[in-house]
Amino acid sequence: MNIGFIGFGNMGSAIGYGLVKAGYENVYAYDHNVEKIEAAKQRGVKELPNLENLKEMDVIFLSIIPDGFYELAKEICEFIDEQIIISVAAGISISDLQHQYGNNRKIVKTMPNTPAQVGEGMTAITHINLNQDDVEIVHNIMNSFGTYVEIEESMFDAFTSIAGSSPAFMYLFVEALGNAGILQGINARDAYTIVAQTMLGTSKMILSSEKHPAILRDEVCSPGGATIEGVKELENHGFRNAIIEAALAVSNKSKQMTEQ
Repeated sequence: MNIGFIGFGNMGSAIGYGLVKAGYENVYAYDHNVEKIEAAKQRGVKELPNLENLKEMDVIFLSIIPDGFYELAKEICEFIDEQIIISVAAGISISDLQHQYGNNRKIVKTMPNTPAQVGEGMTAITHINLNQDDVEIVHNIMNSFGTYVEIEESMFDAFTSIAGSSPAFMYLFVEALGNAGILQGINARDAYTIVAQTMLGTSKMILSSEKHPAILRDEVCSPGGATIEGVKELENHGFRNAIIEAALAVSNKSKQMTEQ
């Protein structure tokens, strides 16, 4: 299978390298940045010499910024036929893609997040005109750099708010909790490692357990203990409400950007 990437920036390369690591041998990349292509070739990705070579691809990733989408769409339209088109471009709808490439084209809209760079991405996908074999191909690709969830396109803004943008919230949390450790004398490197590993372990407990997060929280909080005292302080400062409001702000902004 030949898989081609148009654009090989942070997200495109994260997916491309994930595919190479998963054993895909024919991963190609096209990018105007020569340095990115040279770096990609060092890691097992092949160069796509020109856009006409898209005819030879089975799957095409559109990993480009939204501002450049429509110009590029015109350039490559004549090379699109039976390939599966996977868009990673934020704010570009399936109807936009159909308008450019035709209503009968095999189209997948995705929204990955940056942990894809370490093989732990969470990706939303929705698609149109794919047969069962095509769907299996797409699912296998998504599994190569993390995991995925199939949702309606109307839910993509909500997904962005709790997965696409939320790594930024989590970095803030790690930094803040690490700072608390630093204030008490733990060196910065150790403090951030302690917090990040604790977040990783906590995430694995949620994913491997059928228990509601509130139950897992209660299992950490001994009656009259230190942990519940900390939880009380978080509640006093509106911790949960702040997170909810931040996520809703992201979703609203995402909707505005899509409408524009």
